[in-house]
Parts: sequence; structure tokens; C-alpha cells
Amino acid sequence: MGWYSQGSYRGSQDTDLPLHEHCGCILEFEPEHSQRTFRISSHKDIDLLIVPTLVKYKEQHAPNITIAADIEHLNEQDRQDALRNRSVDVILATVPLTDHGYINHVLFEQELVVTASKKHPRIKDMLTMENFMNESHLVWKTQRLNTNTLDSLVIENNLPARKVAYRTGSTTTALMLASETDWLCVTSKWHATKVAESFGLNVFPVPFETNKVPVYMTWHQTQKNDTGHQWLREAIINSVPKKQ
Repeated sequence: MGWYSQGSYRGSQDTDLPLHEHCGCILEFEPEHSQRTFRISSHKDIDLLIVPTLVKYKEQHAPNITIAADIEHLNEQDRQDALRNRSVDVILATVPLTDHGYINHVLFEQELVVTASKKHPRIKDMLTMENFMNESHLVWKTQRLNTNTLDSLVIENNLPARKVAYRTGSTTTALMLASETDWLCVTSKWHATKVAESFGLNVFPVPFETNKVPVYMTWHQTQKNDTGHQWLREAIINSVPKKQ
């Protein structure tokens, strides 16, 4: 058993449910022997942080389980339905589910930075607020509060309108476009520093105060005592990059 990614999700199967779902009894989850399938709904940007370490953790501690991480829900109602009907076990997202019955755990918080091409004709060694507002921007759009990530995190909440050149839900796409244009890209520090050298990008602090981007792990309260589900949650927590 292994790892399912985009395009290989098998759908909800009764045979994939823990045994106690069928017989009404409570069995301890034994990770070294289990062949259970777990399903995670996430976002490709979050997957880049979590999946590589989670794969290694699974191979070391539970080599026979399968983790399907190919499901992305873009609105809150779909997230709630998926957790309630157990088509997924956990959701990783930048917003919590606040309705009764859902448990949210903050996995980590990401600092924001600004990236610009090293070939940028106007921005070289530093980035001022004036520079920031004069340039065109790649907007990193998530479903966080139904707005652009940066706009929802500005502490004073009065950021002037920027000149938007391109909108994308993929931070990797935004960073690659920033490397090939004069557009600025606000993104997480982790993603920016991972590719800055290979993409030819300079990384600058955001020239005003912002909050960090939180990433939550959310599950339905009916699964809180499931020992297999507990193992999955601990595995995800242990897979968070140490430096955030």
C-alpha cells in the first residue's frame, strides 16, 4: 500500500473504513500492521510543505497504510460535508471550520514576503512602500475569507488598491511568473526561499505590518476517539517543517 496523489483517488469504500465501523467494537490501531486508507483534503501549496515529510513518516512507522491526498475543497460547505460523511479524514486549509462539531488545530503560521526578479529594472537591493505600490502584482488568491491572502492579513486593514497583473491560486505559478516578469509576488517565506535561487528571485520583507498565514488541520468530532485517526493527526503534526 502506498500514496495516492492527484488523479488516483478511489472514492469512499466501505472496505477502507476502520473495522470498528463495521462491527461496532473498538479496536486499537496498530500502524505497523494496518492496511487502512486515510484521506486528506488539502491545497497544493500546503502539500509542498507537508507531503514529503509525511511520506517518509508513513514509510517508517506505517508502511502498509495508504494516504490519499488528492482532494481539494474550495468552499466551506463542501469541507463540512466531506468531514461529516467521512469522505475525508482531515482537511488542511488556511481557514478553520467554526460550526459546532468540528475541531481545528493550528499546524503552523507562515510569514509573508515579497519576491521580485533579480533582473527587475527598478527594484534591486531594497523594497519600499512606494516601490511596492508603484509596481504591478501577482495576486496569490486563496479561499481565505473569500479574498486575496495579503488583503485579509494586513493588520490595519487599509492597504490601498494594488495594480493587479495576474491572479492565481498556485504560489509556484506566481513565483515562476515573478521570475520572468517585472511583477511583484507576495507569498509565504517558506515557498519563496525554497525557489529563490533557482528561479532568480530576490526576497524582501513586506514593507508594512501583516499577520502570518495560519494553516489549520480540521476534523469532525465523531472521529476524535478513533485511534487510527489519532495516529494520522499526530503524523501530520510531526510532518510540519520545523522552521516556519
